Amino acid sequence: MRICPVRLPAFRSLIYMSLRRIKRGSCGIAAPDAAPEPDLGSNPIRVTIATTLGWGNGCVTKSIFTEKYRAFRAMLVKAREAAGMTQRDLSVKLSRPQSFVSKYELGERRLDVVEFLEVTRALGIDPSDLIRKLSKD
Repeated sequence: MRICPVRLPAFRSLIYMSLRRIKRGSCGIAAPDAAPEPDLGSNPIRVTIATTLGWGNGCVTKSIFTEKYRAFRAMLVKAREAAGMTQRDLSVKLSRPQSFVSKYELGERRLDVVEFLEVTRALGIDPSDLIRKLSKD
């Protein structure tokens, strides 16, 4: 699929504004007098944009902003500190920049499952223990 270069900045602007709206939590719930939802048709780009804007299925809670994810991040920080490691030490073991560790600890970046396993291996802890503790809370 080709995107017209003239429309690309407008598309970027639309996505940026949509993401800001989602971050503020102002998506997904329409006011009673709001205009009806647009007909999305079967165009995948329209459906993607509409989903981003909060139409259709509404706004999905981002797990990075939940209390559980905050507790998960706190557990990772405690495990690193208990291992006597700085962010720099851990980043060297992971072969990643120090900012990688900082960003996931501050919640600016999510860890996927593979990265989580790499971090727990580098810290010398059992990932299942961490998950059990998290699920008890």
